[in-house]
Amino acid sequence: MRVGRLTAGLLTAAAVAAAAPAAAQADVWEPISGSVSAKNAEVKPERFKAFTLDESGLKAGLASSAKSRSAAASVLTLPGPDGKLQRFRVQETSLMEAGLAAKHPEIKTYGGQGLDDPTASVVADTSPLGLHAAVRSADGAWYVDPYYKDAAQDVYVSYFTRDVEEDAAEKFVEAEPVGDAKASAFTAAAVLGPEVELRTYRLALTTDPSYATYFGADNVTAAKVTLMNRVNQI
Repeated sequence: MRVGRLTAGLLTAAAVAAAAPAAAQADVWEPISGSVSAKNAEVKPERFKAFTLDESGLKAGLASSAKSRSAAASVLTLPGPDGKLQRFRVQETSLMEAGLAAKHPEIKTYGGQGLDDPTASVVADTSPLGLHAAVRSADGAWYVDPYYKDAAQDVYVSYFTRDVEEDAAEKFVEAEPVGDAKASAFTAAAVLGPEVELRTYRLALTTDPSYATYFGADNVTAAKVTLMNRVNQI
């Protein structure tokens, strides 16, 4: 089941139904001129655009976002791999069970639909590890991630997933459209696909001690949430 498609479809309906318009987010992204050092980089795409982020401003812009489908959504602004800012109408999502979420109020997850690009859907999360976002659109899938493991360094990169070199044994190649579909123009409905039945699953995600050692005992839950949020986008 393509949960990301379903989530985006539901959020679009909610945004249309909301009486109050989404609040515009402050300009929190600043492009970095020149090159950035690749030493100790957490992600290593061949091509990317680098930015600094005002995280407190971004979180303030998302504060009005709520889980209720009838609530007004917020606007999340993200830099695309081309360096241009794109807006997304988002709402807070429930990825963690209520008890776990109550223990980690510092971790928030979001999902939504593109405003500038109607074929784009997004999932994002904020935590002590910084902001992570994953976008699927007619132009391809792309991520926004902290460039370094230490989020305090405040450098983020936006890059297409196809620009990340993978091992040949693990490389994934997305199939090209076939027949007339290849020549047809993309539409939001075509990308999202037909509506599907919502199913909710309980998942216990375990990792070995090296995972906690790498991210730190205080951040291991945040790292798992980022991982599962992106799985939902596939």
